[in-house]
Amino acid sequence: KMPEVAPHMAAIRKSAEAVSASLTLLPGRRFALQVVEYSTFEEMLSGANTLLRRDQLVGLIGAYWTTDSQSVHMLARGQKKPMLSFHADSTILSSAVTYPNFMRGCASTLELATAMMDVLVYLSWASFALAYSGTASARLAKTEVLQQAKAKGRAQVAAMELVYHPNRVISKAESEPSLERIKGTGATIVICWIDQSDWAVVVKTAASIGITGTGRAWVVPEDM
Repeated sequence: KMPEVAPHMAAIRKSAEAVSASLTLLPGRRFALQVVEYSTFEEMLSGANTLLRRDQLVGLIGAYWTTDSQSVHMLARGQKKPMLSFHADSTILSSAVTYPNFMRGCASTLELATAMMDVLVYLSWASFALAYSGTASARLAKTEVLQQAKAKGRAQVAAMELVYHPNRVISKAESEPSLERIKGTGATIVICWIDQSDWAVVVKTAASIGITGTGRAWVVPEDM
């Protein structure tokens, strides 16, 4: 039950309606979408179990987060049901051995990190600063960004971790010290890998201290 999930769910519902209405995609069959919303880990597992016990279940869409997808996959794998996530992007989930029933409709963090470095190379940007959330997924992404930077000859001048709160957005006061340190490096290119819910606060804070605008660029994942 997160605001950023709502647009994805609206698109999924619309797609389900279109598939059901089509005379050619699943002729003679109706595509039904059962939705489980959850706020806690326990609610998520209970909801997934309820869905997986349905005889007519074809597969699961979700979960939104990587850690949730890891847990739900254990249940889906036991029932031999596929699951497709529209947001869980951690490269951890790319292992076909560990997560054979998992698919995703988005790029992995490694693919995004590679694309970001390709942009820097293409535009002849030699160095960058990195700001990232204090989540397991973002920390892994940080490692992948720095590995790709080394492989492609790009110099990292700063890597600052921003505090992350699972139940509220970051505050201006919390984000400002790390952004001030980035400003102090003189970096004009910033790769920002933070939680979507924190983006508005972080970019406004960055603008207020003068590290956005003409002559500067911020490179972010596709869901910002």
